[in-house]
Amino acid sequence: MEVKVFVLWSLIGISSNLLFAQDNQSIQDTLKKEKSGKVFGMIYGGGYHKLKNYSKPKSGFEIKTGILGYKNQLSDKVNAVIMFDVSKTTRDIKSDSISINYTEGNHYTVYLKQAEIQWKFVKYAELSFGMILSSQYLITQDKFWNHRFIEQTFQEVNKYGFPADFGTRLKLFPSQKVTFTLNMLNGDGPARWQDENGKFLFSGDIEYKYKEQIFKIYTDYKQAPASSQKAQSIINGFVGINIKRIKLGTELCYIHHVNFSTTSIMGYSGFAFYKINPKLEILGRFDSFEEIVKYEQKKILLTGIQYEPINNYFLSINYRAYWPIKTAMIYFNFGAKF
Repeated sequence: MEVKVFVLWSLIGISSNLLFAQDNQSIQDTLKKEKSGKVFGMIYGGGYHKLKNYSKPKSGFEIKTGILGYKNQLSDKVNAVIMFDVSKTTRDIKSDSISINYTEGNHYTVYLKQAEIQWKFVKYAELSFGMILSSQYLITQDKFWNHRFIEQTFQEVNKYGFPADFGTRLKLFPSQKVTFTLNMLNGDGPARWQDENGKFLFSGDIEYKYKEQIFKIYTDYKQAPASSQKAQSIINGFVGINIKRIKLGTELCYIHHVNFSTTSIMGYSGFAFYKINPKLEILGRFDSFEEIVKYEQKKILLTGIQYEPINNYFLSINYRAYWPIKTAMIYFNFGAKF
């Protein structure tokens, strides 16, 4: 009888310890999961004054971008990211085939910019699914430029490609310095579903990093729609140099058969920063490009100063000149990241 009681209590004790251990592990996993999650956001805006009297409106304030997102590390191998962007997605007034006009609507539209699951299934490879950010210019050039609160990179400004798209991405890391990226995307951007013909965009790039220096080449191929026999393709290159107080960057983009037409266009951009002290820097940038709709040659000069009174809070006063319309502007920009 005593043996049976002893065995019974032993089993109860072991079961209790196992349950406690499982509960304790469950609590630790929950705390780890909560700790690994992070809410992030960005607020970019400012005001402007045009120096030419014929330019209207002459002065005003604006919020260029408001971003809110959440990132969670589900495990050592899996990350999930979701991000919403509030910015101007509408353009000019449009007409349909029966000549009914539609207005632009609200200039500020909330849209899904990223909804991505990243799975590093082996040490040297990562697979992503969902709405993924553009490797054409957003992942590398935008991060190196790092002054989005003042202006976007020249490819995004001139809509040389979409900032994000639905699809899948494979990243290969043969070494710590080299990254290969392969993408299969809808090719219609974050605001539209796949086109009715089911045509995809295929792209790839190679990126080499040495300390704080970056060299990258990107190319893509977008299948022609039923209305055209001309497939569109893009090739661009980027070089970023960061040495002590000086930061330099330049990129070139060539679009063959833009919008599936017989026309090809090209643009380039160069920028430089000099850090006077940890909080103050001077900057300059020059863009030269052919417009993607009217194929007109345009140039933009931007120069100014940036002040960062506290970490991740930015202020800038800058001057901008535009050719051939010969408009000059003074901008005051502010930005915050959290």
